[in-house]
Amino acid sequence: MGKSITISFIFYLLIWGNIFSQNEHFNVRIVNPDTKSPIKNNQLNSAWELTYGPDDSLWIIENKSYLVSKIDPNTGGKTQLLDLSSKRGFSADLSNWPQGGLMGMALHPDMYNQWQSPSKPGVYLAYVYQNCGCFISKNGQDSGCFFKTRIVRYEYKRSAYQLTDPVTVIESLNGSTDAKYQNHKQSNSLFRLRSQSQVIVEG
Repeated sequence: MGKSITISFIFYLLIWGNIFSQNEHFNVRIVNPDTKSPIKNNQLNSAWELTYGPDDSLWIIENKSYLVSKIDPNTGGKTQLLDLSSKRGFSADLSNWPQGGLMGMALHPDMYNQWQSPSKPGVYLAYVYQNCGCFISKNGQDSGCFFKTRIVRYEYKRSAYQLTDPVTVIESLNGSTDAKYQNHKQSNSLFRLRSQSQVIVEG
């Protein structure tokens, strides 16, 4: 009897919570202007990942321009932290663009727990850095390219608003663009820190 009452009560809470959530009102405000805006410095080129940072800013990576930036959600102002375009060992005009390019970002937990003076101000970035060659099948119907990916840890310098002192964590991760019978590029991945010292890439 007690078990059925408990189940009924939980069901009631779920239904009531669903009804309540549907009546909530949200205010929508565009933080960053679109590509037609005259404010060129605030535009985003293929924003790939957005993380709410410890400084109440939106930390964003742009997968094709290889830029890491912060955006103030109150003013829309954009601050560039890092330009990784020089690390991209292939043309930006590549027809078989890797799925992601600059594809992952994770902030060390100390960035949130000790924001005033974090002991480990690490920012981890994953990006494709090398095109190892492309192929076309004999029947001409399938094609793709093979790439290498690396994960690098940077240190965030608060006073200068820069990511510096890169340390490579993982090198030469293999992947390929989408193609029939080929492996899916790991660019479209979930990239995060699961603990103080463990980096997880899932794709």
